[in-house]
Amino acid sequence: MHADWLTIELRARGASFARFNTEDYPQQVGLAWDERCGHLRLPTGDVPLEGVTAVRYRRPVPPRMPPEMPAAQAAWARSEAREALLGVWRTLNARWVNHPDRNRVAESKLHQLRTAGRLGFEIPPTLVTNEPDRARRFLESANGSAICKPIYDGRVPTGVDEGVFFTSRVDADTAPLHDLGPEPYMFQSLVT
Repeated sequence: MHADWLTIELRARGASFARFNTEDYPQQVGLAWDERCGHLRLPTGDVPLEGVTAVRYRRPVPPRMPPEMPAAQAAWARSEAREALLGVWRTLNARWVNHPDRNRVAESKLHQLRTAGRLGFEIPPTLVTNEPDRARRFLESANGSAICKPIYDGRVPTGVDEGVFFTSRVDADTAPLHDLGPEPYMFQSLVT
């Protein structure tokens, strides 16, 4: 929706632009790059990348493979397509809103917390661990209660569909910490 409005405004201003919908990549978008230049072949025409001076990067969709492609092959192809496109983005000499690498850093809760602390913000005591004993000691040091939340993605595949892992209050005396999986969890002191 935002891209639609931006497209209308750019046309009204007579600006030269190309719209690359990432859901079209790589099945409907061609990519070519070498050490001197590159281009994207969009459904609307070719875009020479050396002429790109600004990029608005919003809500990219992972590369989509043909539905008939075997799952393991599709996963590999998706990864290769993603890495090629990220490599192209990293070689553009353009202004970004926002560069994918900067977005990825900004998505890191650990990086956010460390940066906020360095800037003088008060942050609650935090522990990221996959060790139940450390988590229990943390809960005890937090007066028996803390919150637990996912580090990156709260959508949890359950086999048939997916569940949602919400930020939740956990208590030292009732938390089933021994049932945690091998993945790390983020615990923070409860702030009331």
